[in-house]
Amino acid sequence: MNLAERLHWSRAPALPRQLHVSLTERCCLPCTMCDIWKAKPGRELDTGEWCGVFDQMASWAGAVDLNFSGGEPLMRGDFPELVGHAAGLGFTVTSNTNGMLLTDELAARIEDAGLAELFIALDGIRPGTHERLRGRKGSFEKAMAALDRMERHPHVRTIVATVVHRHN
Repeated sequence: MNLAERLHWSRAPALPRQLHVSLTERCCLPCTMCDIWKAKPGRELDTGEWCGVFDQMASWAGAVDLNFSGGEPLMRGDFPELVGHAAGLGFTVTSNTNGMLLTDELAARIEDAGLAELFIALDGIRPGTHERLRGRKGSFEKAMAALDRMERHPHVRTIVATVVHRHN
């Protein structure tokens, strides 16, 4: 029996508890573990189109966890608006980021919009390790600054996201 046959036979026992959407294929770092930065991004959904998708997802799955990923989600200028719309529908909104674009103003806006959790990527405790994996000098300091910045926004749970492997 092949995988397609097995999947056809087994149905999920319930609706999902988590949904993940890739808001963009753009990224500001050439990470060694990811090729998304090499791709030429296609047309992205605009704010209204994403809000329509979230409306449909909410009517189907209800108030579940909704994670924004990418690429780098913070590259979207409408990120706070997307968070606000999804949170307003009852989603528990989370997001991943490499921290490069997180400013004080943006941190305040996403907290006000209702972001519940922000996963900040940190690939090593030494700058050289993180920067080698993320492909850019200064990315360690930006990630650390993002972690420090989010300490001033207690309504957003901030999580260090690390994948442990032989290179770190």
